[in-house]
Amino acid sequence: TGRQGPAGPQGATGPAGPSGGVVGEDKLRFGEELVGALDGVNTVFTLPRSEVAHHASPGHRIRLYFNGLRVPESRWSASESGGAGTGFDTVDVAGYLVPRSGDCLYVDYVQL
Repeated sequence: TGRQGPAGPQGATGPAGPSGGVVGEDKLRFGEELVGALDGVNTVFTLPRSEVAHHASPGHRIRLYFNGLRVPESRWSASESGGAGTGFDTVDVAGYLVPRSGDCLYVDYVQL
């Protein structure tokens, strides 16, 4: 191969992309400990400070961690205790985890 030639002219500007739905930093929550008894029996937990979260759209999903490891969404469920459209505030880990005293269960999420 030979040397690279001079650069060509600038191409036309492309069309505008879709709106990104930017989230303010004040709505981002990282490493928030869930509220609920870690007693080897309880499997239902709530978000701290009575907050509710986005969970329906791919870019704004709740992420659950157990003792530092991310838990796949197929292993837990999120629900809206106030009814459909009120925001997700409850996490249920039944059938997969039974957190005990000393375990750490926390989430990352975008507050509504």
